[in-house]
Amino acid sequence: MIKIGIHNTGNFASAALFKDGEIIYACANERLTRNKYDSSFPFAVIEKGLTEIGMTYNDIDEIVLSWNSYINASNRFKRFSNSVNHPMERLHNSINAILPNLNIKHIDVSHQKIYYDNKSITFSFVNHHYSHIGMAYNTSPFESASVFISDGFGEETSSLLAVAKGNEIKILKEHNFPHSLGMFYGTLTEYCGFKSEKDEWKIMGASAYGNPERFYSKLSKLIHVENGNLELDLNYFDFYSFNSKGMFSNKLIELLEDDIKDNNPNQKMYDIASATQLIYEESSIKLINWLHSKSEEKSNLCLGGGTAMNSLFNGKVTSKTKFKNVFISFSPDDTGNAIGSVLYKDRIKKPYLESFLGSEYSNNDIKVYLNKYKLKSHYFERNELNLQIAKSIFEGKIVGWFQGRMEYGQRALGNRSILANPCDPEMKNKLNKIIKYRESFRPFAPAIIDEYGEEYFENYTYTPYMEKILKFKDAVINRIPAVVHDDNTGRLQSVSENDNFEFYQLIQSFYKISGIPILINTSFNVSGEPIVSSPEDAIKTFYTSGLDILVLNNYVIFKEDI
Repeated sequence: MIKIGIHNTGNFASAALFKDGEIIYACANERLTRNKYDSSFPFAVIEKGLTEIGMTYNDIDEIVLSWNSYINASNRFKRFSNSVNHPMERLHNSINAILPNLNIKHIDVSHQKIYYDNKSITFSFVNHHYSHIGMAYNTSPFESASVFISDGFGEETSSLLAVAKGNEIKILKEHNFPHSLGMFYGTLTEYCGFKSEKDEWKIMGASAYGNPERFYSKLSKLIHVENGNLELDLNYFDFYSFNSKGMFSNKLIELLEDDIKDNNPNQKMYDIASATQLIYEESSIKLINWLHSKSEEKSNLCLGGGTAMNSLFNGKVTSKTKFKNVFISFSPDDTGNAIGSVLYKDRIKKPYLESFLGSEYSNNDIKVYLNKYKLKSHYFERNELNLQIAKSIFEGKIVGWFQGRMEYGQRALGNRSILANPCDPEMKNKLNKIIKYRESFRPFAPAIIDEYGEEYFENYTYTPYMEKILKFKDAVINRIPAVVHDDNTGRLQSVSENDNFEFYQLIQSFYKISGIPILINTSFNVSGEPIVSSPEDAIKTFYTSGLDILVLNNYVIFKEDI
């Protein structure tokens, strides 16, 4: 049976193809269309996935959408008003998106099924936050867990607290839009001159440079959490007026003493970011502690939803709450709902589902692109390749690393990555200046061999998806200045032999040369573009950026040769 899970109700539209309960292919639309944050219906992903398994639209048995169009979302977010006049349009548009691709002569529509030529396609709609549960709990290693899902909003809900055991899900509390942790954080992201639903992680990064006390008492007025309840003071927000440019009201501008006109870094922005992060953390901790008091599951916690991308908070959960074990998937945001919707609906459990679910290219495939662009390349067997690249990185070269199946989600985990030397104190500025073209206050991630995690990080836990930020131990900070943020933390990726053998072996080779079991790992893209998907994408990025070396499987291209 072929099922397609789809997220198409916001940024990072995506699709996941399942065959007999197994995920065959999953990808965000932007990776294939090359349109960053692409929110259009993910035809490109569906067609790519079907092609890879030799099937067509007519082989699809079920479409599962991660938004329940039957819920009347009367409290709609204002920016949807021009594109979605009524929630039922999502039902109408989703079905009409699929129909033209079916090779059929006659259609009979009955309930949620479309019948044609002695066959049918079922359209299923899964509540947005239940889809998040599917990704948060169903991919966790826990047989039972408390669950906290939080984001900007779903159909009506903005967050929920639940307990899961086996296939049973019990909802303990829900909060409805506009009262939302995600909207609180997103509004202040906009106030600082950035884009909500896209740039919240910039505020998280900027928070390390600020003093939270300067604006803490003022911003604390905006949100109230008590006894599991969440409420925003809507006098400071403007989610409904079509005349305002942002989600904040004039009262917030008055409270914070004038608006920030742009996103140029300054101390006021840093201080607001720091207070925003702290208040978000305190509010989340109160809700999680309430969940602990009401749930029969006292040890295990699963986090999901867009706010679970806040890795700075994620790294503090076990020390600030009573839960001992915390799981966050590789794609807790809406992108993951293409997968989570199917897992939740069919009650499929996939503990530690790996993130490498996209396209893969053989050496023969890559050779075609090398010939197309008439590129001089060098072929290395794997051991020699690792030694050559590790040596080049140690010498200060910046490497585009393209291997195996593409990662699913917003983070590069060693298959579509840019790699560099963490020991070079100038490497962060160099990467920002000639490749990433991004703000100076944003840190780069350390990919560390799992066995050395406790040597480098306080309260180290296995962190395979860059889902947590942890504090470096004082004794190691001077060894790896390029990955130490201003607050002495790092958004780490634990790399084990089982997770990603090739990437693990490369870091091991670097360790043998440098004595450091860490590489800088940042996503293989430049500012404004999605992470590369194909060898052609990688070659174009290599040409138009400051990368020194491009590695495509076993083939190596040196910038000096072109």
